[in-house]
Amino acid sequence: MNKFVQFIVDLEENCSLHAAFEKIQNLPFVKNVYLHTKKVLEIADRKHKYQIPCEDIVFLQAMGNYTQVLTKERSYCFSCTLKKLLQKLPAEFFIRPHRSFVVNKMFVRTFGKDFLETTTGESIPISRRKKVSVEVA
Repeated sequence: MNKFVQFIVDLEENCSLHAAFEKIQNLPFVKNVYLHTKKVLEIADRKHKYQIPCEDIVFLQAMGNYTQVLTKERSYCFSCTLKKLLQKLPAEFFIRPHRSFVVNKMFVRTFGKDFLETTTGESIPISRRKKVSVEVA
């Protein structure tokens, strides 16, 4: 910890505060702490590693052994089951209204008798067995 404090003191003496914060953010230790404090879905594909912030995820849709992750900006498709991805997600942000869908609570606009609508306009079905748990959430 003393090395870290000395590093910050040296940065403040040699550069502006803004530049010092940019250098601190790139330290591996700080990146690791940031990832653990911010809720991030980490998925490794064959070629890439993705870190998708949970607050950006609108919903996940199962497609056999693949899962589509729809965010505010783009859509991802991963070779992973919905069940495995659900274990990586924080339960306080997400609900599962249907066996094929997991929805971020922050993006639910309305819900009716057998569907819910997201703020992006998608209609997600609600299964009969999950209706009570969706209404409680």
